[in-house]
Amino acid sequence: MNNKKLKTSKVIIGLYVCTGIVSVYALYAIFNSITYLRNYFKTYGSSIGEHFGDALSYILNQSLSYIVFAVLLFAAAAVLHEVRKLNPDNYLSQEELEVLAVEKAEKAAKADKAAKAAEVKAVKEAEKVAKEAAKAESAVESAKLGVAAVDEEVEELAEEVVEDAFKVK
Repeated sequence: MNNKKLKTSKVIIGLYVCTGIVSVYALYAIFNSITYLRNYFKTYGSSIGEHFGDALSYILNQSLSYIVFAVLLFAAAAVLHEVRKLNPDNYLSQEELEVLAVEKAEKAAKADKAAKAAEVKAVKEAEKVAKEAAKAESAVESAKLGVAAVDEEVEELAEEVVEDAFKVK
């Protein structure tokens, strides 16, 4: 049973998300309490260090309930996950694993096909740019040579640029 994959539970994921949200709010409450105490003690010319016991009591009063709630949510999610492991119905069957593998292979094939299409598009764009650059370069020579010779030279220069691009890859 250990080699099988456990199905994901939306309840467990929801509990973990709630744990994260409550934890972030607990940190916010701690930060907000410390900021309040700094401003309070600064206003009255004192420091947190002088009234550390009172300050700690205030910070815990403001945030301890959120910390405990986050720990309880996390513990509930962990216990539920362990309980789900005990039921064999919560594991993916061989057919479901094969379907997931096929879907993953299809995604990989689509991504590979898209990458090849992007590469072909880039090569065509490079050829186009190379032809334009070659035409601009040979504009000076066009007065000396005929139009057919210029076109032939443009094609040669474009092929050289494309070959150089493939060598770089």
